[in-house]
Amino acid sequence: MEEETNRQERWMQTTNELLGAVRKETCQPYSIPVVPDELRKSNETAYMPKVVSIGPLYKGKKELLPMEEIKWRCLTSLLSRTFGQDTIATCLDTVIKSDAAVRASYVDKIALNRYDLATTMVFDGCFLLELIICESKLDSEIPIPFNGISPGIEVKKMECVISDLMLPDNQIPIFILEKLFEKVLGSSNQMREFTSLMLHTPTLKWDGWVRLK
Repeated sequence: MEEETNRQERWMQTTNELLGAVRKETCQPYSIPVVPDELRKSNETAYMPKVVSIGPLYKGKKELLPMEEIKWRCLTSLLSRTFGQDTIATCLDTVIKSDAAVRASYVDKIALNRYDLATTMVFDGCFLLELIICESKLDSEIPIPFNGISPGIEVKKMECVISDLMLPDNQIPIFILEKLFEKVLGSSNQMREFTSLMLHTPTLKWDGWVRLK
């Protein structure tokens, strides 16, 4: 009986989280699509990431693992901007609470448990944040200490990476990036600048981040 009550409470919590996110337009259900089988069969490799995975769908693919070290370097650079290593736990807690909204953003069912999914969202999200921020106006406002140079600068020169980031199902929800920015870096003014960067950076304008109105 107690187990059933706990299950119902978890269901209500996740349902309320999802409904709240939809009402606030921070979550658009099924915003990250799958490539139709007809297209994938015609040229399967064209719709598969070659270098970097973003989000849960291609996580763990052997050929994508070498890029994970560079992701870690970008995450470290991001956290160094505010000496915010301790904020990772806060980010994980925030994303875990948004588990239902994250899962609802994908067409395919996500096999990862809520903790592994949250880790993927935080890890990949911080990597993307560093790519967006480096060489932008925010780069000088929240610089890497001791004149550090972001590894994201070289990453953005890699056409294969940018190509992978444009794939329709190799994405994370835009509201995750907004939550992470707020927890790691954000004042309200910087948040507005960040949103503007996401919408106007040509090489980093991923389809999965475009919130439809």
